[in-house]
Amino acid sequence: MLKVPWWQAYEEAHLLEHGLSDVTEPSLFETLGRPERSPFGYPIPGHGAPPKLTMITLTDIQEGEQVTIDRVFEEDEQLLKFFDEEGIRPGVTVRLEAVAPYRGTVTAQIAGRSIVMGTQVASRIWVNRSK
Repeated sequence: MLKVPWWQAYEEAHLLEHGLSDVTEPSLFETLGRPERSPFGYPIPGHGAPPKLTMITLTDIQEGEQVTIDRVFEEDEQLLKFFDEEGIRPGVTVRLEAVAPYRGTVTAQIAGRSIVMGTQVASRIWVNRSK
């Protein structure tokens, strides 16, 4: 709606947070469609009981397992750019293709593409196991 690049939204929201009054905040919340989660998958505080967050990351699952991204680390703009370029976002289905512990990498399949990333990056992607 505001046409702010996804990877830049955390920093912009942080800046807005300090300049938003108690009068304007409810109006913005309504205008944005009463979102329950941020664009990065985190619950928006103050609007109902917070859901229990998964603590399972992409590094915790087994090769061949298919999961859904729940949330991603939001406080690193360069990392968010990488996630954006690779299509790594909440709600996206991922299948872990390979784990190479001695290389420090995992290979994940997203939308038919294989993406190799370091385990440090993969540990900043929280997932829900498929039911």
